[in-house]
Amino acid sequence: KYLHYDPGTSRQVMCNQCPPGSYVKQHCTAASPTVCAPCPDQYYAEDWNSNDECQYCSAVCKELQYIKQECTSTQDRVCECIEGRYLELEFCLKHTECPPGFGVQLCILTNTGTSKCLTPTV
Repeated sequence: KYLHYDPGTSRQVMCNQCPPGSYVKQHCTAASPTVCAPCPDQYYAEDWNSNDECQYCSAVCKELQYIKQECTSTQDRVCECIEGRYLELEFCLKHTECPPGFGVQLCILTNTGTSKCLTPTV
């Protein structure tokens, strides 16, 4: 719920929010409930909200990225770097190759609170 000024009564009224995928087309009054409308194409609303419009979906994925999840009425477009690259600020940078004898170590936290590290085989 959210507070909204009702000009008809000159009072604050408690309005219901709109569900994900929609926006407030008309705020509630003392006499009528909130009117929600679905987000138009290329717009989304992830959460329950009291917004007058939906958010615009991110334009396009950047260089060396692909679309992992297309924009829907409830979720923005999700882009991911191609295989072998990672996102640093706005750029997909190449992973650094480790020299022979070196590599990534996988460590897990055991249920006793200690760490156990595994050395991957090459």
